[in-house]
Amino acid sequence: MFWAYLIVLFLHFSPFLFLLCVPSNSLANKEDIKYEICQYLPQAVQNVACPLEQTLAVIKPDGMASQSLVMAMIKQRGFNVLAEKQVQLSPAAVAEWYHDKIGRDFYPSLEAYLTRGPCYAIILQRVDAIKGLRRLVGPTNPEQARQVAPRSVRAHIGTSIQENAIHASDSGEAFRREKKLLF
Repeated sequence: MFWAYLIVLFLHFSPFLFLLCVPSNSLANKEDIKYEICQYLPQAVQNVACPLEQTLAVIKPDGMASQSLVMAMIKQRGFNVLAEKQVQLSPAAVAEWYHDKIGRDFYPSLEAYLTRGPCYAIILQRVDAIKGLRRLVGPTNPEQARQVAPRSVRAHIGTSIQENAIHASDSGEAFRREKKLLF
């Protein structure tokens, strides 16, 4: 009977044992535990317990000079690139994308910023992709990102709240809308 309990406990907690082996300088953090655990599960279990999710990243004009760094950071966090393309946004596309910001005092400068050069749109896939990408991107304000998320994209290459280098879909609905607009 003892062995039965021991086996049940092992099977229940074994996916978490790898956390003891994660080095302190690893990119793994408590928010990415679901993704990390899923990497160690058998494929049959992964298909059920760890469904893949898609999300969208857009490297904005000010981030294009660091495109290779951003792509390396994305791939290092386990995202698979499903589609990617360079796009030149029109004022109409910006208006559709940021429809909730039209009429705000900063909208004209936002439109000018997003249309001044090419952007790079990327469809990504991973377990917990939407939340995982949002964590990788970091807070909207790069100054805040440098304080609370120093390994984030915006901490590395963002310069201001508006010119923060990258966009990440914040929900499944936003992903579908943005994918339709950009792809």
